[in-house]
Amino acid sequence: MLTAVGASAAVATAILGSAYVMGSEARPVTAEGAATGVTALQARWESVASQTPTYLDTDQLETLRSGGWYCPELESLGFTLQSAEGITVAGRPTLEIVLENDGDTVTVYEQRKVSGVRGADAPPLNAVTGNIVTADGFEHIGGAERDVWVRSGEPWQVVLDSPSVTYTVVSNLPAAAMPQTLSQLVTAEHAQLALSPQVQEDSMMERIIRGLSMIAHPGENG
Repeated sequence: MLTAVGASAAVATAILGSAYVMGSEARPVTAEGAATGVTALQARWESVASQTPTYLDTDQLETLRSGGWYCPELESLGFTLQSAEGITVAGRPTLEIVLENDGDTVTVYEQRKVSGVRGADAPPLNAVTGNIVTADGFEHIGGAERDVWVRSGEPWQVVLDSPSVTYTVVSNLPAAAMPQTLSQLVTAEHAQLALSPQVQEDSMMERIIRGLSMIAHPGENG
């Protein structure tokens, strides 16, 4: 009986945990909240990279994070920060982070959408070249919350595009490591997002209720 109760409790905890995450990601963003977020992104960028290119230290990365930039470092995969640089690509503020692990490297270009929203049907940019991905030979893999574009080869390149951020990821890791690398990148983004004051405005219960609604009625939340 105790085992059954324990199992039921574990299942309930897992469901509530999933609902909390889903509810956090689905939180409605008001026009005022979006404007505040964009202002913070711009302000933090200007405070550390008003002139580009410029190398950034760990304190400056924390300054960017405090304004909503994600600055992923993939520590759970054993990577350490090799360098960070603020650059401009096709007129867009771009954070370039180079990570290293025993000779393997992952370079992440983070472009936050702080200067207007790209057209819904327009392909994203490849931050390595400044070209749209279709011009650089990327293949569209698809995706739900974000579009995924892949260019195979050595090194491989992937562009992840969502309404708020575009990542260009370049790595000399084996292609088989690509899914785990990208998954951890998104996990790091969600962890940072959970610390955002805009997310914390919701109570835990509000997020759980919204998440449970999405689980119970998946077709009504597209």
